[in-house]
Parts: sequence; C-alpha cells; structure tokens
Amino acid sequence: MSVKIKAFIITFNESETIEFTIKHYQKYCNEVHIYDNHSTDNTREIAASMGCIIHTFGNKGVLDDRAYLEVKNNCWKSHTDTDYVIVCDADEILDLEDFYNCTGVFEANRKPEHIIRGIGYNIYSETLPLESWDEKRLGFRDTMYDKALMFDPSFITEINYGYGAHGARPNFNWNESDIVIESLNLYHMRYIGGFERLLNRYNVYHKRMCDFNIKNGLGVQYLKSESELAKEWEEVKVKCVEVY
Repeated sequence: MSVKIKAFIITFNESETIEFTIKHYQKYCNEVHIYDNHSTDNTREIAASMGCIIHTFGNKGVLDDRAYLEVKNNCWKSHTDTDYVIVCDADEILDLEDFYNCTGVFEANRKPEHIIRGIGYNIYSETLPLESWDEKRLGFRDTMYDKALMFDPSFITEINYGYGAHGARPNFNWNESDIVIESLNLYHMRYIGGFERLLNRYNVYHKRMCDFNIKNGLGVQYLKSESELAKEWEEVKVKCVEVY
C-alpha cells in the first residue's frame, strides 16, 4: 500500500546544511514545504532549486517563538489529502527507515499509526557532513527532544504544540482510545560542525530575539556565554556514543 507524506520544515539561515535535510525528507515525502523566517543567506534559493515549495513567515530580523508556534500549529491544516504530515525544524531528522521503505510501501501487516512520536537524540560532530546526515552517528539520548512531529491530519483537528513543539496536546476528531501511537528515532543535529559554528549560530539567534522571548524564557540557550557553551560542548563530547 502506498503512503503519501508531506514535510513542513522551518528554516532560518540553513544554507550550510539544508541540502542534507531536504534530501533526507525527499526520500520519503511527496512534497517538502519550507517555511522560512526571512533568512539572510541563500536557504530559500537552495530549497527552491531542489523542488521545495517556499513560504516565508514572521518578521525580518526577529526571532519570535509566537510566529514559529503559529506556523507549526497551522501549516499542515490545508493538507488533509495526505496520509501523514511532518512538522519539524531544519536540524530535526526523523528516522523513517523502519516506517516504510523508500518506494513508499508499508511493511507487511503493519497497522496504521496516527501519531509518530520522535525519540530524541542529540548528534555531535566536529565537522559538517559531505553528502548526507547519515555520516554523523555519534550522539546521546535527550528526552527534551521527544516530539510528536509526524501525524495523520485526518484524525487531528488541532495539534496544539507548545513553544518549541516539545509538547503537544492534540484534539482528535476520532475516539481517542482508537488512536495508535508509534515511536521512531529523532536525530537533532545540534552539535554539528564544531564549536565555533555553534557559537556563531547562537550569537546570530541571540541578536534576533524579541522582548517576548526574553521575558518568557524562550530560547534561553541562545543567551549562554561563550564560556558556558564551551563547557557544554566538552560535556557533550564525553557522553557521545554511536546511536544508529
């Protein structure tokens, strides 16, 4: 049985890595939509050249989690013609190999799932990949990144993500007891490309943060000092193992 999936990927200045993310989801998805928060690099141009459908959202130069939340809670709603939607950030890679093969065929006797819960891992590498995210396999389990990023839109009227989509409180148009939940690994490509890259990205995000975010403790990781981030980076290196 064939299955139709659409991916909705949130981006800002992802030109170094967006090709890897798009390639990953294009293996499984019929459509890839990019929701871009006014990138100042060529993220949108790369995505468009790869056949993605491009949208922009929010205000230029402003990191406002309210705008991100609005997109994640609503971007999929006009796409109930698809079997599944995936709503994710550009550095979130859901491992779909065990879900169905690349030809779009379900495994034999597989029951249909209505929500796919990502089991979160942070991935670490001192370098960027050359061809694929699959090159980077060191990381560690992080329950903070357990997220319900994939679901059947015909069973859900509202996904009700919280800020960062770390939690969801779905409203169903079906008997909730009949909802089937599956789990797949979710790889968060956070510590990729070396410490200087992480520091530079955090500095950019820090400068864009709006007062609402700061007052409400949203994106507080971007407020860390260089010494705090350096300590975090070293701690990450110590606890990494091969995770897939």
